[in-house]
Amino acid sequence: MKAPMLLAAIFVLAAGVQAEVDLEWQVENQDVHVGETVRIGFYAVSDNDGADEPFCAMQVVVLWDAEFLLLQGNDDDGPYDWASSGFPDDGGLDGLNDAFDDGDAYYHAWAQFGELPEATPEGLLVTTFEFEALAATDATQVHIVGFYGYYSETAVLDDEYPGWNIVGDLGSATVEISSGECVGDLDGDGDTDQADLGVLLADWGCTGGDCVGDLDGDGDTDQADLGILLADWGCGT
Repeated sequence: MKAPMLLAAIFVLAAGVQAEVDLEWQVENQDVHVGETVRIGFYAVSDNDGADEPFCAMQVVVLWDAEFLLLQGNDDDGPYDWASSGFPDDGGLDGLNDAFDDGDAYYHAWAQFGELPEATPEGLLVTTFEFEALAATDATQVHIVGFYGYYSETAVLDDEYPGWNIVGDLGSATVEISSGECVGDLDGDGDTDQADLGVLLADWGCTGGDCVGDLDGDGDTDQADLGILLADWGCGT
């Protein structure tokens, strides 16, 4: 009789923790240049039929392409005050946090005693990951993975049944990084704005190959160059 009773208890336990918490990203600053900081909001989203889902802790494995991004740390700018939030020493496990220039890290967040965070259907901002943009690319991704190495696992721990993992879907973020060079910067101040437009208009109609407003390199300053400047408008600002 013990085995059926044990199975029944497991079934009841599982039925009580079916609600899930999805982990998602939101890139704050889409227009990023090399050398700037990429800020990616990390969210816990309730998948509990429109209801909030409390939890007591989470541990998350994050992967990215180290050619384009360098992890700098995290900014706890969300609404919940974590007891602990960051990248702990995991040298006794897989050592993902031994260095942040290798494209992997292990993040954890622990709740305050007696005051639990709640994943909402709209998404609870857990923290904001910050990366340095290293090189230009049309698209590079930051991933959350379920398992990595021998010991590292992504989990969201239930509040009622400690140790029960209620993690749901794992998201990814796509980041575009530009070189930071403003092709419309005619006055050399590092951006493309009204001052550059003034330089181009003052040079309008120039021919002969020595034209300061010649952005397309065809030897004159005309509508084609104006189109390039307008397409680059706001670069560097």
